[in-house]
Amino acid sequence: MFFLVLGWLGLTAFLARSHLVDVRSEVTRLQKDVSAGNTDRLTPGLASIQADAASARRWTSDPIWWLASHVPVLGHTFAASSGLAKATDQLASHALPPLVDAGNQLSPAQVRRKDGTVELARLTAAAPPLAAADSALADARTTVAALPSTGLVAPVATAREQFATQLTDLAGSLDAATRAARVGPAMLGENGPRRYLVIFQNPAEARGTGGLAGSFAVVRADNGKLSRERTGSDSELIDAPRPVVDLGPDFDAQWRKADGDRGWRNANFTPHYPWAAEIWQKLWERQSGERIDGVITLDPLALGYLLKVTGPVTLSDGEVLTGDNVATWALSTEYFKYADDNERRKDLLTELGEKAFDRIKDGNGSSAALLKAMGRAAGEHRILFWAARPEEQASILGTPIAGTVLDTPGPIAALVLNNGGTGKGDYYVDRTLTYQVLSCGDRTRRVRATIAMKNNAPSSGLPAYVGFRVDRPSRPSGQTRTFVNYYASSGAVLTGASVDGKAATVQVGQERTHPDFTFDVEINPGSTKTMVLEYDEPRTSAHLTVPVQPLARPMTVRIADSC
Repeated sequence: MFFLVLGWLGLTAFLARSHLVDVRSEVTRLQKDVSAGNTDRLTPGLASIQADAASARRWTSDPIWWLASHVPVLGHTFAASSGLAKATDQLASHALPPLVDAGNQLSPAQVRRKDGTVELARLTAAAPPLAAADSALADARTTVAALPSTGLVAPVATAREQFATQLTDLAGSLDAATRAARVGPAMLGENGPRRYLVIFQNPAEARGTGGLAGSFAVVRADNGKLSRERTGSDSELIDAPRPVVDLGPDFDAQWRKADGDRGWRNANFTPHYPWAAEIWQKLWERQSGERIDGVITLDPLALGYLLKVTGPVTLSDGEVLTGDNVATWALSTEYFKYADDNERRKDLLTELGEKAFDRIKDGNGSSAALLKAMGRAAGEHRILFWAARPEEQASILGTPIAGTVLDTPGPIAALVLNNGGTGKGDYYVDRTLTYQVLSCGDRTRRVRATIAMKNNAPSSGLPAYVGFRVDRPSRPSGQTRTFVNYYASSGAVLTGASVDGKAATVQVGQERTHPDFTFDVEINPGSTKTMVLEYDEPRTSAHLTVPVQPLARPMTVRIADSC
């Protein structure tokens, strides 16, 4: 009898595992179909998932399994296996059906009409099923979290971890869709026109949120239809004689001395995007007398992702800009081509923004592909958004487009560069950040952060607008001056700093509970500066977060955590 029971448990465990593996792969496929707008595959895919999930639960729910799961220690594996089958059935029966319903409503091809306008009624209709799916998914995650996590055989432990990860990923996607359906219609002008300020950031001159505020546009959203009201270059943006907003003592201590709360150029020295956006909003409202309902920023790399979908634009000088060459043109080529005609160069940048916007609003390109491109840009913090209405901003917070990198819980290592010489040399700068845990105590750990920056600019031949140091004209062409801000974990205490192996003094500040250690460095063309910080930070089991500032070149990150 004993061997018959073991045989039955082994057989049913094998059958249940087979069904659960099929469910995981089918759920992944379902997520991709929802993202791609393949609505014709959603219902058949759901039916297959539900059949497999029901079979897995049936095979692990008989009295023998109940008895096996209650055996001390050894029963953990059976309890976890049965619980996984139950959670999978919960997902298939209660979370996925409304998700499929919402997926049918939110098919990109149907939400975005051929003329580029957004079908707001579909967003509104998707909100209730998304809320139902979100609630059911939370129940499934609770079931998995309550399952035994110790004393499991390796395949079951792996399955538990993989399913929990899949549920977390699904919850993230669902959360973003739920927020969009809840506030999207109003933000797109369902209840009356909205007006948004769009800032084109230039990471060739680094700022905390990415780059200097360059060309701009004012966009109107009215019942799902977008239109341009005004465009211009940064030459038209007027600073205020005094601060336009009070952002509190942290901002004042860090950035008021740079006129960050009254000037367009330095408002985004801070990496906290909501602060920068609110300053820009207030500055434009003061200058124009118009109400601004939100601020959007993007950079040339984000624009490249979008043009790969919508197709190229042709400028009035005959330049054809595509998804592959627009970033290089905007960050480098145009400075050489129009070295002696800065106003013409700025006019072409404004024209680029106009024509790229028109490509998007007129419905060019696959809606699903465009949504994917926007998601990539948002994930890299190259598209950011701030809403003036608190209830709408609350729905944005916690998503990548919010740009709240310093609000991340747990340990953090954030490297933020700000140009201090007003040239465009940051286009040539490579960054490497190495985070190394040197030792671990009961409550703290000693950390060494090494920052290496290489200036790859040529030593001659740069246009003056790119390589000239306005703050120190006698310096060599191509030399960069950079304020290197390193934000450490809350409670971190600096114990030492050096530049190129020599002891150095750094400025110590604080922003949003995070200490900020700042170097002021100059780097000649072809040279590298290496900065080292050592500090003690609170020990925690949370994973380290390393936000990457969206500049022209990628950042290399190395982590060695022995705790």
